[in-house]
Amino acid sequence: MQTEIHPTTNAIKVMCTCGNNFNMNSTMKRKEMHIELCFKCHSAYTGKRKIATAGAIEKFQKKFNAYTKAIEPKDKSE
Repeated sequence: MQTEIHPTTNAIKVMCTCGNNFNMNSTMKRKEMHIELCFKCHSAYTGKRKIATAGAIEKFQKKFNAYTKAIEPKDKSE
């Protein structure tokens, strides 16, 4: 087995814009990393994800139906 082929890892401090800080290992040379979203503020992890409402679904269907009608081939039975 080859030795010394893996990169060295360093402990870094990760700082989120929401104020959450945590430590992790990384191959980065820097000691700090700034991120915009983390597991404390991302909607997928917090359970605060917006679910599509009935009005939004109807609006999408109306828009999509208008598009499909515009691209349907016209009847050439004349």
